[in-house]
Amino acid sequence: MIPGTTESSAEGTDGHRLTGRRPGDRRIRVARPLSPYFRYAGPGTVTAAQDRIPPGVKKERGARLRDLSRELSARRWQAKLGLTEQVLVDRPGRGYGDDYSPWLVDAPVGALVRARATGVSEEGIRAEAA
Repeated sequence: MIPGTTESSAEGTDGHRLTGRRPGDRRIRVARPLSPYFRYAGPGTVTAAQDRIPPGVKKERGARLRDLSRELSARRWQAKLGLTEQVLVDRPGRGYGDDYSPWLVDAPVGALVRARATGVSEEGIRAEAA
């Protein structure tokens, strides 16, 4: 969240606009506070002095967004059950479809395979090479 984000504007972020009611909703990327890759309000920065959001509130908002992201991903992956898609296998037992959904498929690393979705786990879409 941007320093000074109000509760109502935070609700707009994880409320009606990102509930998964729209087709095409994707995974939500949530930066962790003080991440070395996302320090817009890190110690000594101008925005750090403007940041009046308590750390507990930031943590709770981030947790809500991560939960929503998992829910949206699971919903999108469930919709693929029974479908066959092209998957690029980038490591043993795992690859990605054209929408960057993770597919769990047994195929050679580097192969572009047709895979049929057979199930869903917390890690991605379980599949068989077609």
